[in-house]
Amino acid sequence: MTNTEKIEKTKLRDRRLDAAGVEHKRRGTAVPFVQTLRDLSLLEKAEFLDDVMLRSKGRLPKNNPFRAEFDKAEADKEEGHENV
Repeated sequence: MTNTEKIEKTKLRDRRLDAAGVEHKRRGTAVPFVQTLRDLSLLEKAEFLDDVMLRSKGRLPKNNPFRAEFDKAEADKEEGHENV
């Protein structure tokens, strides 16, 4: 990844964080917005929601559905149930 690509990726993330923050203030949750980010993996969505909440409320979310789903998928992999 070139330096320019890294800068553009960072700018995109910042714009998305701003938009997610607005959505959180408007609806009380940013989860539907994060669900629309199809280019992010489940772990990246979990981390993104954590970042949104840290910006908005100054703490991690009490419930992160993306982290729960990621943890469940990881547990299934460990048990040999690769249905993901």
